[in-house]
Parts: sequence; structure tokens; C-alpha cells
Amino acid sequence: MSSIYQRALGSEFAKLHPQIQRRFSLTANGGVASIGRGRMERLWHGRFYTLPFLYIGTWRSIMFPEHGRDVPFTIQNYAYRDALERETVTWVRTFDTHKRRRFDAYMI
Repeated sequence: MSSIYQRALGSEFAKLHPQIQRRFSLTANGGVASIGRGRMERLWHGRFYTLPFLYIGTWRSIMFPEHGRDVPFTIQNYAYRDALERETVTWVRTFDTHKRRRFDAYMI
């Protein structure tokens, strides 16, 4: 079974670096996760009036108001089948700002 990224990119997938291909080859049947660590050079947000929306985004782990430089983070990718049996890959990023924050995404 090909991954959602392989299907989306088609023959272009083969042009990616082998390590990128490996990272984007996760499938629900593969039994493999991709977990990494790094440092974000810069976290920032828009003007002051965007802050209320960023705080609201923390309720669903889709946005956050923190900012900083050289911020440690982890990223976890897991492939699974959702309730509708669609192939899905999670992107869970955790940033170690003064308050630990998550930024989640789900690719279908």
C-alpha cells in the first residue's frame, strides 16, 4: 500500500531525497512511526490583535501565542485509519516554550 503522500505526489515522490521518502512513506499497515527532535530557529506571531485568536487556538492545539528563538520541539507522525476508514497521518508537534504547547495536524 502506498502512503497518502506517495499517492498525492505520484511519480514526483521518487525525486525526493531517500530520507524524506522514508519519512513520508508511513501507512496504517506499516507499523512504523516517525519521531524527531529539533530546535525551531524562530517562533513568532502577528500583531497584538491576533493574540485572542491564537489563545482560542490552544483549545484544539492548532495555534498558540508563544514566541521565542531556538525553541526545542519534538514531532511525532503516526499513520492510522480514522473512523471513516480513511488513511490518516498525524503531525503532533510539541514546543517547549515557557509553557509547553502543541500544534497538531491531521493529513487525510
